[in-house]
Amino acid sequence: MINEGMIAKRISDTISTMRFPLLLMVVLIHCSLRYKIGASGSGYIAENVMYFVSFCVCSIAVPTYFLMSGYLFFGIMGKNRNISLKEYGNKLRKRFFRLLIPYLLWNLIGFCMMALFMETSLKRFFPGLNLTIDFKYFISCFWSVGDLFTFFQTAGAPVDAPMWFVRDLIILTLLSPLIALIYKYLKFWILIPLTVLFILGIWPHVVGFSLTGILFYMFGAYFSISQSKIIPQMSKLWWMPFVAVIVFTVETWIRPSGYPYIHSFSILTGSVAFIYIAIQVSKHERVVKKLSALGNLGFFIFAFHMLISSETATIICRILKPATNLGWLGCYMLMFLTLIFVSTVLYLGLKKLLPGFLSLLVGTFKPALTK
Repeated sequence: MINEGMIAKRISDTISTMRFPLLLMVVLIHCSLRYKIGASGSGYIAENVMYFVSFCVCSIAVPTYFLMSGYLFFGIMGKNRNISLKEYGNKLRKRFFRLLIPYLLWNLIGFCMMALFMETSLKRFFPGLNLTIDFKYFISCFWSVGDLFTFFQTAGAPVDAPMWFVRDLIILTLLSPLIALIYKYLKFWILIPLTVLFILGIWPHVVGFSLTGILFYMFGAYFSISQSKIIPQMSKLWWMPFVAVIVFTVETWIRPSGYPYIHSFSILTGSVAFIYIAIQVSKHERVVKKLSALGNLGFFIFAFHMLISSETATIICRILKPATNLGWLGCYMLMFLTLIFVSTVLYLGLKKLLPGFLSLLVGTFKPALTK
């Protein structure tokens, strides 16, 4: 018989298993060269492969991470579902170094890199990149780059683009008591209209309040607050990975006419399928330990890769000049491996030379007062 302690350990192991692969998926999203292929008029098969992998499979990464974050905020098995003001303050203090400090540092680094880049002769190789580096641009880098005073817009990412996830997560963390209050009165029912809106793609574009973040964070919070036995339930869904592959394939085949409906289904089914696979993998202790140990590296790669991805793609394509499906796929994989390699070398260098600074960048810094 499986007791509550065993279930809690399995959940913890499953979350540890998911973290590193999900972060690498985000890198794959940004490695897609589909738009370059479209401009060249070659590589139809390669374009569809990239769409399937980067836009379908890997699109589950950020939503699943939001789900994990909502679940963890309220505690495994809902142990902290009745959060007092003191507990809320403690959680915010912990997330100050886990979320806010890395968010500010990475965007500061992004601004400095952009400002330096615009002063070099390299910018002539990127004619579309013509920025005015001033105080307004500097401030906007920490909220929505280049568009600080436009709160409602279709896209709004800081200068280090993947960190939009951390920005939205910080906001959701601050709003967690409100989420707990909503569940107290509306229970599960609040998730139904949010899910329908997600599937239909109906939501006002408000920077910092993405529907993806709100919905999946609230799903995670619900699983914790309700003390849902998510692992036993998910363990029975052996058929979900097959369904996800079918949905991914259909989306790749009919795009873009089925968007956003089919893409929303891709994310929902894909997230469930990924969690099921992670549950099965988490049964192997050695794998859990190895993937858990790579978590900090994964976050570093996630935060750093986008700062060099555009330049990396341009350089690889100009050197290799792909003109066939095999050539484009080779550039796709080479870009992914290059970003991972450069990020890992930098991570290991900082770990050896500036471990304290690295801990600030990856959110593991613990001041003496909080130890």
